[in-house]
Amino acid sequence: PFRNNAELKPLPEKPRFLVDISSDYSPVFNMLDGSLPDVELVMMDGTKKLSDYTGLIHFYTDRTMSNSVKRVLMAGRYVISNVQSPFAGILDDQTTPDKFIPAIVEKVREVVKKSKNGLNKPAFEYYTKALAPEKLLEVVA
Repeated sequence: PFRNNAELKPLPEKPRFLVDISSDYSPVFNMLDGSLPDVELVMMDGTKKLSDYTGLIHFYTDRTMSNSVKRVLMAGRYVISNVQSPFAGILDDQTTPDKFIPAIVEKVREVVKKSKNGLNKPAFEYYTKALAPEKLLEVVA
């Protein structure tokens, strides 16, 4: 469970994404920077202020919904991942790099366009309720 006591902060003016990937995806993501010159991609290292970012690009081979994905969605940000989860943009990574790279670029562009309308409020509302400690107590009681 998570409790979100933070106030929702507006998205940054310029699209910025945290990139949280396993080393298996490094070769693909090294090529991604040149394909998105108008979008800042920042590798996840250490602690970051979520309010500084539009969203998170999250790819791991274990395909589980990590705490970072949950926190980003609860902050009203956007997520692009290879994990199926409500209000996150899923992207199939079981393909060749020549198909995967354009698919990521297209998905980032889609999210940037969507983010022009503001925060990902449906994700914020859904995960704030679904991950609340009260919800866990309700389920285990």
